[in-house]
Amino acid sequence: MAVRLGVCTNFVVEALAFIFGLEWAKDMGWSNIWITSDSQVAIRCFVEEKVPWFILPRLNNVRQNLTLKFSSVFRENNFAADTLSKRGALLPPGIKDTFDHRPVFLAVENPNTCYFRFH
Repeated sequence: MAVRLGVCTNFVVEALAFIFGLEWAKDMGWSNIWITSDSQVAIRCFVEEKVPWFILPRLNNVRQNLTLKFSSVFRENNFAADTLSKRGALLPPGIKDTFDHRPVFLAVENPNTCYFRFH
């Protein structure tokens, strides 16, 4: 999914990405959701239910009857999120792209390839 959000902080973008993803998954009829993010802060805030006030009503509404699991990945290995965030930034206001399968513009992460992380 790619959405244009306008000017936001990184944290708000991460939090809204969780919400949009949960709403979309619920619309698809899924109840067991695994959220993977490169933002450990956003994950912790959702697990502890300490999200911004303007997101809390949507979170409370969408999480009913859902089983959520969270995990984190290194930002350098989160190719899909990076590609979709760039795509969302270029969308016209109010437009949201959703995909039922892997979009052709997303590279497949190869499990047999070494991905480097520099400190």
